[in-house]
Amino acid sequence: QDLTRIDDAVAVSWPSRFRYFYQIQKSEDNFETWTDLGDGTVLTRFFPRAKGKKSFYRAEIANFPN
Repeated sequence: QDLTRIDDAVAVSWPSRFRYFYQIQKSEDNFETWTDLGDGTVLTRFFPRAKGKKSFYRAEIANFPN
């Protein structure tokens, strides 16, 4: 049996557009630097949250080759 357990996590969702690819990014230093998460193909993702740490997320249009 496959079980998925989500304890303390954040769900990231956004409106999508046909023929666009998106890259989820995360910043832990108040928008100074951004780190890519995932491969940009999923429109909803869950990411674990670290206790006592503030994180910001954004979905950015990515220019992936066809």
